[in-house]
Amino acid sequence: MFEDWQLALEVETKAADTRGHYPPATEYVNHVDRSHVNLVEAFKQMKLDVEEPLQNGGSDHE
Repeated sequence: MFEDWQLALEVETKAADTRGHYPPATEYVNHVDRSHVNLVEAFKQMKLDVEEPLQNGGSDHE
């Protein structure tokens, strides 16, 4: 197994929802650059953005 296998399983679960659904040709320009994206790396980055701590410690901080 590779180090990000669990993350890859999460990516596969998310990707399975949209598999076979293609954007209309009029939206091609919006999607053309996505074909070269490494989904595992993109998903890692999304998780890092979500996991950043709040500036004052937590959401219950007064």
